[in-house]
Formats: sequence, C-alpha cells, structure tokens
Amino acid sequence: MKKLSAILLSLAMLVTVFSGTMLHAAAWLFPAPENTPAFAGGNGTVEKPFVIKTPEQLASIGNYNPEKNMDSRTHYVLGNDIDLAAYLAPGGAGHNNGAGWKPLGAFGNDSNGGLLGSLDGNGYVVRNIWCERSDAETPVGLFGIIDSATIQNLGLEIAPGKALRGNEQVGGIVGFANYIYLNQCYVIGSVEGSTVVGGLVGKKGFTGFYSSDYLIENCYMQGSVKGQYAVGGLIAQMSEGKVGYSYCAAKIEVDEYEMAGGIVSSRSGSTGLKDYVYRCCFDNEINQNAWTVFSYGDGPSTESSGLSTAEMKQKANYKGWDFIATWNANQGKSYPTLVRMESTGAFGGIRLILLKMLAVIFGIFQDIKITLFG
Repeated sequence: MKKLSAILLSLAMLVTVFSGTMLHAAAWLFPAPENTPAFAGGNGTVEKPFVIKTPEQLASIGNYNPEKNMDSRTHYVLGNDIDLAAYLAPGGAGHNNGAGWKPLGAFGNDSNGGLLGSLDGNGYVVRNIWCERSDAETPVGLFGIIDSATIQNLGLEIAPGKALRGNEQVGGIVGFANYIYLNQCYVIGSVEGSTVVGGLVGKKGFTGFYSSDYLIENCYMQGSVKGQYAVGGLIAQMSEGKVGYSYCAAKIEVDEYEMAGGIVSSRSGSTGLKDYVYRCCFDNEINQNAWTVFSYGDGPSTESSGLSTAEMKQKANYKGWDFIATWNANQGKSYPTLVRMESTGAFGGIRLILLKMLAVIFGIFQDIKITLFG
C-alpha cells in the first residue's frame, strides 16, 4: 500500500506541474491586446507584463512604479534580442556624452524608478551594453539599484573592447540589490570598478526574494571582473541568501588578493560563507587571483570548488545540476550553457516546459524503481 501511495503521489506532482506550466504557456501564445505608448504590449501585470523590444523601452523600465511600494510592482518581458550598439554610439540617445548606459534605478536626482517587480528575458539577450562611470557616486550595472525583484532567462553581453565600468558597488546585472532572485541569467564581458565589484551583482543587502532561499541560481559569468578591493566572480558582498548551481569562468583582477573570491568575495553576518555557496565552481586556471570560492569564511563551501578549464567542461564535475531542462553540458567542448537561452519566446518556453516534464517523469520512474525494487 505504501508503495502504491508513493507512485500516486509522484503522478499527482506531475499533473500539478503540467497544468500550471501550460497555463503560463497559454499566456504567451495568446498575448493580451493591451498596449501603452512606452512599450510594445501588455499592461505591467504578472499575467500581461509590459513587452520590451527596443533600447528606449528597456531604458524606460521603472517609470511605471513611482510609488515604490509592495502594491505597485511592475512586470516586464523581452520580446526580442536588444542591441544597444547604435543607441549608445555617438549621436545615439543613450550615449550621454561618452558615459554610455545609464544604470536603471540609480540614486540621486538624475534617475528613474528602477525595478520593483520582475524582468523575464524570455531567452533573449541584451547586447553591446557599456558604460564609463568610474566617477559615479551611485551603483552601476544594467540596473544600478534593485529594491525587490526577480530577473530570469536573461543574457547580458557587454560590448567587445568596452566595460560596464563604475566606482563602488558594480555588477553586470545590478550594482546594489536588497531583495532579489536571479535565475538562469548570464553575463559575458568586462565588469570593472574600484571596490565591491561582482560579475553579476555588486552588493546584496537583505535576504532572498519571494520563497526562494537563493539569490543567484543557475547563472554564470564569463569574461573579466576587475577592482581594487572586494571582487567576486559572481557577487562581491552579500548579507543573506544563497548562491547555487552557478559558475564563474571570468578572469578576476584585484589589488588585494585576500579579498578576491571565485564566486563571492565576502559575506557579512554572524556566520561565514560555507553554507551559502552550494554546488558552484569557478575556473581556477584563469582565476589566478582567486584561490578559493570566496575570499574568507569559516570553512569549505558546500560541494563547491575551483576546477581546471578542462574539468569545467566535464559534466561529471557538476554534481546535482539539471542537465535535462536547465543546462547544456557541451561535454569536453565548452563551459555549460543555459537551455532557456537557446529557446527564445513563447515556443521556447513550451520547449522548456516539455523538458521539465521529462525531468519530472524521469524522477518519477527513479522513485518507482526505488519504491518497488529498492
């Protein structure tokens, strides 16, 4: 009887996953007719997020939640890849006299509202972003500051030969964040600053967003991360939350070696980092300045380590990672890549749903095997 109950419970879980994800897919296949002058579609709700298709629309994120409270969350989704090359070029609307991209949500009078809600990259990429703001008094990144948000399924590629360059609290995705959850995102290129510089996030304040214990999950950084002090491959400083199932294959350049971490530079609080970096890895061949997963803590992190470049390209070294619905192994050829970033838009989302169903079915059969024969 117990064996039968276990099987029925597994099948019920599959039905729940299928029904919920298919409703989400239907929302993409039949988009809402609402539109606004600033965006390509939607009304900013979870069900019908604002659709972003141009650099100007991307730069206007935050203009629709001026009250900055929990009831004014706004949600966005990319409708295609966005190339910022012309927008940031001399004469372009975003050139800003050579300063380049204006980080969303920066402090000060010359700022917009930032992100309070969510941004779904939808498997698309923002390309050729750069900024030269080494004298900035505010955090720098695609977003300068995020108060409370989820960002997922997003690729960010910095312009070749340029950098996202700021002063203090610099990150590829965001310079400073309070409540945040990053899932299935990547940054490729150069991120530079003076202090508190991370490949994805500069500084993370309070605990993780929504129900997740993780603040970064299923993400990666490739390229370089450079600073004078407190430099992390994925995040420079964090207070609470976890980083899991992610990797860094970026060169870390820092003046103070003891404050360079392959994944995280430092964590504030009563305990060290060992329980907060889970099943992550970094390339210790190109990271000669980052000898460990983090610059200091109270012991080895949980199943995380530095690996050689060759080891980073072997699926067997990524214990517990989902190589069905989340990651492509690229066995022996290159670092792992994200499945979602190779499946854009609505039909890409459906493909991902089917892969997740396959993963669930595989798990059910494993449970049945253990239940009946184990």
